[in-house]
Amino acid sequence: MSYNLIPLTTSLSAVNISIMGYNFDWLSTIALSSSSVLFPYTTAFNYFTNLRRVSSVSLPFSGYPLSSYNIIDKNRLTLFIDTQILTGAGAIDVIIINRAGYSKLSDKNYLINYN
Repeated sequence: MSYNLIPLTTSLSAVNISIMGYNFDWLSTIALSSSSVLFPYTTAFNYFTNLRRVSSVSLPFSGYPLSSYNIIDKNRLTLFIDTQILTGAGAIDVIIINRAGYSKLSDKNYLINYN
């Protein structure tokens, strides 16, 4: 599958990325996940174990919890990523979590390309 890549370069110390979607007013957590880019630490996310229907589509995952974001309104969100904490290069997925489950930027054929 080919993804639309959002460029993120090491020459910038920090970057803002705007995302459009739905129900951001219910957002509880944002996580970054990658198989090739290293974060300072990762956390296991398994919020939906006790909700059978949600847990069947929102499987556990590990990622870096992103605390720097701004909810503009229910359909727009801005992420602030400090590139000085990242090591390596490659694709980064953004996982947006609320109490009904989560969605990934990759589900919409987008990834952040960090190099």
